[in-house]
Amino acid sequence: MTYEYHVFISHSSKDKEGFVGPLAEELRKKNYNVWYDEFSLKLGDKLPKEIDEALSKSRYGIVVLSPNFFGKKIDKEIDKEIEWTYYELNSLMCREQDGTKVILPIWHGGVNEKNVEQYFTKNPDFAKKLVEMLGVYSSLGIDKVVSKIIEILELDDLSSACGVNYNRLSKLLADGNWKEADRETYLRMLQIMEIKEGQGLWDTKVKVFPCTDLRTIDQLWVKHSNGRFGFSVQKEIYLNVGGNLNNYEFTLETTKVLIKFADCVGWVKGEEWDINWIEYGEGKFNIQEASLGHFPLRIYFTRAVLFSKEMQEGLPEETRNNIVWADATFVPHFARRLVDCNIYPIGEIRGEIKSPRTDYLEYHYLMAALGHKEWKAADSITYSMMLEVLGLNEDDKISSNGLSKFPQVVLDRIDNYWRELSDNRFGFSVQKKIYLEVGGKVDGKYDERAFTRFAERVGWTKRKDLIVKDWNDLIFNTDAPEGHLPALVWWGLLPGRKMRILFSRIREYPPD
Repeated sequence: MTYEYHVFISHSSKDKEGFVGPLAEELRKKNYNVWYDEFSLKLGDKLPKEIDEALSKSRYGIVVLSPNFFGKKIDKEIDKEIEWTYYELNSLMCREQDGTKVILPIWHGGVNEKNVEQYFTKNPDFAKKLVEMLGVYSSLGIDKVVSKIIEILELDDLSSACGVNYNRLSKLLADGNWKEADRETYLRMLQIMEIKEGQGLWDTKVKVFPCTDLRTIDQLWVKHSNGRFGFSVQKEIYLNVGGNLNNYEFTLETTKVLIKFADCVGWVKGEEWDINWIEYGEGKFNIQEASLGHFPLRIYFTRAVLFSKEMQEGLPEETRNNIVWADATFVPHFARRLVDCNIYPIGEIRGEIKSPRTDYLEYHYLMAALGHKEWKAADSITYSMMLEVLGLNEDDKISSNGLSKFPQVVLDRIDNYWRELSDNRFGFSVQKKIYLEVGGKVDGKYDERAFTRFAERVGWTKRKDLIVKDWNDLIFNTDAPEGHLPALVWWGLLPGRKMRILFSRIREYPPD
């Protein structure tokens, strides 16, 4: 459920014919993912590496305890095959040290609870652990043994390293009550991390989240959603869109990955250029409507901060109150913890990974770039957005007609982001204010002198009357004069002549 395989079968090759082979086949026929050497190993595979990976990716280990399995007594000289069976048994036994049930013993060929101790004369505690495990006798027949194994596989593993009770979560998920299950997940995870409801997540808490509990929560979601929901599903989507488990640096590029992830899992809403982040109540609590990886969701709404407090203070109030996607910054932290805990989804995730609004995410890329104070990137994104909105290619020029018909909602949002996130230093409305102050008009003919005075005020000139020719020579920091940015869009126009057209569409700042 959070593993690639439901079971790993540890056995002696001498027991394949007549029991182990038919057992593996029967489990596979019933659609369980079984690691069995004859199914899984290929010519040229390196045994130690393959077996170690298989053991770590298997939820349970079926151990067929037979005279052949033990061969000579383990405490004495052992042959090569017995080395492997003992190695597998020891590895599985280590997995049980945290209280998680892993080993499913099958007593075969006359070995049973009473005589198994003779194989561990120097390690009676090891034998005692095997005896304490409830096993099944192969003498009952393949059908009965398979039935007993399936009973275990179908049970929800509710293990916890912290004494957390997952019975309610298991019941809610089994009933398909996704919203209540999401809240229950949130509450139990806060309980484990000792965080009060409503407080933000801490990356230090996520990094040490108990593996046993993370595995339990994830396997419950994956199992009851038939592979559509769960932290491990979200991790696979995050990696698919370019996520990096070893890079927690908060940059424009990592933010863009998180934005695309949020789009894939359905955490944004709207169509085309009118896209916003969902509020929690707008989550898709119907499995038919929810995107792959949509849940768990509530844990990401604990208002972890995308921007610093200083950055948030510069955001428009509407944006500041709806920073939903901020919490997606913890997606890579949970993904990294899943890897550290060897938690994987079983088989392929059940659905297509797709970003339905790929062409319309530039709004959020722009806000991220401005929030990071990456002014040059923000300027480039602004120009790319305007070309995309008008259906133009990178080498095309924006016509006067295009400026006249440019959607007002997009223009206003671009300007608001620039102005609010630069502390009213940059933006089209700031530029319009300066243009009007130097004598420019938005409803008359082109005034070259007014444009020259404007260019001098905003720092677009190297010397008097000489406009900077190379966009790369502009100033991309807060030392730039007021109104210096955005600029690339003007380099893509005939700025003086078309400025009045665009400025006629821009609301004045400050407002009347």
